[in-house]
Amino acid sequence: MSDTVPGQSMQRSTGVLLAIATASLIAGCSTPPTPDVTNPAGLGQVKKIALITPAEPMLYDLYWRQDRMVPLEQLPKTNVTGNVTVVTFRNDVEKQKLSIGPELATDIAQELRDDGYQVTVISVPNPETGQFLPDVAALKNRPEIAGSDAVLDLVVPQAGYAHANRQPYRPAMRLDARLTETATGQILLQRTYYCADASAIRTKDKVVSCNNGYDFKNGRAILDDPARAVDGVRAALPVMAKVVADDIKR
Repeated sequence: MSDTVPGQSMQRSTGVLLAIATASLIAGCSTPPTPDVTNPAGLGQVKKIALITPAEPMLYDLYWRQDRMVPLEQLPKTNVTGNVTVVTFRNDVEKQKLSIGPELATDIAQELRDDGYQVTVISVPNPETGQFLPDVAALKNRPEIAGSDAVLDLVVPQAGYAHANRQPYRPAMRLDARLTETATGQILLQRTYYCADASAIRTKDKVVSCNNGYDFKNGRAILDDPARAVDGVRAALPVMAKVVADDIKR
């Protein structure tokens, strides 16, 4: 059964979640998964980490088709532009004071501190929205970074709710993480993580279950209970924080 909002039909075949109706942002967020890089020897030398607070997601949305996430630009424009659901959910997020970037940074920093790392959380302007910082090595002389062994750069392209295989809508998120040696700029760890229903996404990337009890029958139900919907997204942040920290301490 498809969900219907004024002037717009959300088709089951595309599995609409929650989107932003700005074409320029949509195009900028449909980046492919980050290639995996792991340097166990380098990771073993890291004790002090400068963690860069990620920007807010450009999209509070995931679309699903044929059991995998699909870049928004591949969908018919009529399913994205001007969708009333899009605007409403983004407004709900703002009203509920959800700040994914700072909250995720806080959660990851705490996980790393619990594992014995010294962590400094910092903010660095990024000219490339939705991308890793272009040159982390150029930052090594900044006072808040100079004493660190590595810099953890985070990007959250997408977050919100998604469904697949006729399952309920559940929290979903994509997180790209890159840990770079401060002195040399060498990449020590680089991965794309998905927090989602593991049965509904390709398995070559790191997938963490977000089946945390925040299930919604359909998109309309998400909009009808904005406080609970935002709580569901927020509850996914510690899950993502733990999997990133676990990969760093391996």
